[in-house]
Amino acid sequence: MTAGNLLPADPRGFVWRTLFERSASQLRTQTAEYRRMAQTVLRPTALAELGMVADRLDPFAEQREREAGAAKP
Repeated sequence: MTAGNLLPADPRGFVWRTLFERSASQLRTQTAEYRRMAQTVLRPTALAELGMVADRLDPFAEQREREAGAAKP
């Protein structure tokens, strides 16, 4: 999505959430799912794109883990 555009209507049973609203655990789970899907695709472009999405999610998960560690007393 680009800035200023509205998200499409929620798919039935799902809720849109930004990456900043997800926990490190949720981001790690999603990253693992993209990597698992990448192992099953036959097209090289799809493999590369799924890997790219997973690679982009990793830094967000690391940030969440640092924030959680800093919040502990």
